Amino acid sequence: MKLLALGAIGTALTGAVSLAGIQAMFALANAPALFFEGKKIEDIVFSESTGQKLDIYTPERQPDQTFPVVVFFYGGSWQSGERTEYPFVGMTLVDEGFVAVVPDYRKYPAVRFPEFVEDGAEAVAWVQRNIGAYGGNPEQIHVMGHSAGAHIAALLATDGRYLETAGAPDSIDSLIGLAGPYDFTPDTEPFIDMFGPSERYPQMQVPTFVDAGDPPMLLLHGDGDTTVGPHHTARLRKSVKDVNGCVETRFYPGTGHIGIMTGFTWVFRNDQPMVDDVVTWLKRRATGTAC
Repeated sequence: MKLLALGAIGTALTGAVSLAGIQAMFALANAPALFFEGKKIEDIVFSESTGQKLDIYTPERQPDQTFPVVVFFYGGSWQSGERTEYPFVGMTLVDEGFVAVVPDYRKYPAVRFPEFVEDGAEAVAWVQRNIGAYGGNPEQIHVMGHSAGAHIAALLATDGRYLETAGAPDSIDSLIGLAGPYDFTPDTEPFIDMFGPSERYPQMQVPTFVDAGDPPMLLLHGDGDTTVGPHHTARLRKSVKDVNGCVETRFYPGTGHIGIMTGFTWVFRNDQPMVDDVVTWLKRRATGTAC
């Protein structure tokens, strides 16, 4: 069974993986949950109006000890995914000395843009108000996302209207984006319906909102990604550089769209640099040495 699951993850690294392969990857990636030495608090409602929930992962700590916080938004083309598939992200971040928060958000076709971004803003606002009770430092909140989740996180970091409306302006310390579709233009269904009409497209493209006052950004992408091309990260980097903002990028040779997440699993933790790059970035943010 383990060899079959390892094979599924190996297939994922090429960027072409079946649904069964993805499910096998989640099953293997989350196996260490049985031995997790931190604490997981599940099913916390962060939005009374929508009923959306989040899970919190915390290290063992002394009563007055606090840790930086990472809010992780998963991908799924704004249509699928759920927080219960991502304990491996929360556990990995806890092992590195962070409090991790994994929220759900509403998805298409139940909602259209910008509702899922608004859900993300509500989650961050809840974290800012409440994370101190779970050992998190509300002054050190970082947003991280993969794929569609990276798009949500990036809009929260650049378009201040979302967090302003949610009651948490300027609450993000940095953005960590993994393979985000930051500036795509919908040209097929269901994305035309999800983000349209076309005159609204600039409102869902992250470069529209980039300015020098945005939180610092670490953008990661596999150069073998054929689902969300690495040009998205390159273009966002250029937009930030053009306004003298703070951005760093990492491109991983041969890594595909799913493969960029396997570095967060125990199977490939020591073979791929994604987690080390994220942890180094977060530590540099804490010391004020990023950018």
